[in-house]
Amino acid sequence: RTLRGAVPPPRPKLDAFGGLFYTALRLLTVPAGPYPEGLTRIPQQGRAGAETNPGAVAEFPLPRRQFMNLKDYIRDIPDFPQPGILFRDITPLLGNAAAFNHTIDQLALQCRDLSIDAIVGIESRGFLFGAPLACQMNKPFIPVRKQGKLPGQTVAVEYSLEYGSNVMEMHLDDLGNGQRALILDDVLATGGTLAAAANLVEQAGGQVTAMGLVIELEALEGRKLLEGYQIFSLIQY
Repeated sequence: RTLRGAVPPPRPKLDAFGGLFYTALRLLTVPAGPYPEGLTRIPQQGRAGAETNPGAVAEFPLPRRQFMNLKDYIRDIPDFPQPGILFRDITPLLGNAAAFNHTIDQLALQCRDLSIDAIVGIESRGFLFGAPLACQMNKPFIPVRKQGKLPGQTVAVEYSLEYGSNVMEMHLDDLGNGQRALILDDVLATGGTLAAAANLVEQAGGQVTAMGLVIELEALEGRKLLEGYQIFSLIQY
């Protein structure tokens, strides 16, 4: 609404592509409220407003998408990576924009009542879900990587695999003292990788608020190795 006598700001001069981008940006901008049908706003503890109001609660918009059965986008690959193994392939989910968006939305919903300062993603598939979740929640993203991949001072942990061992690292200064982390990965199998990531967070002085997974293979009983940690998963097999 323009006040009488006021001159509305001119629309910027844009080429065809810029005009489409400008229009899309206006359509996607979420107002401060009340919200149009189909949009909601989820309160989340965070850093937004902390400089001016340390007790502020950050908020982020979350579309209410039609419910999707995410199992429809997981492909079963028998005898991979070796005979007798049934591999749950997430690439069809990643290849479907609506399913991928819905996955990030559902992860965010699981986090709505958690106190989280940062998202810790485990290389490599944890990055695929952790980074967009961190963007949606307005949180920093912290990568846990294989040995030798991070340039700064790191903390490290060695953990056992079925046929040997591996070493993961995290930058020492990525988490402040007592900062609360959500550890995110694509799948919970035996739990060894998540336990190692929790060890890194705690070595760096942080706290593990919860662990989030897209897929949980319940028959492998990975939760037994992770007793004491809060865990949620979107899909169970």
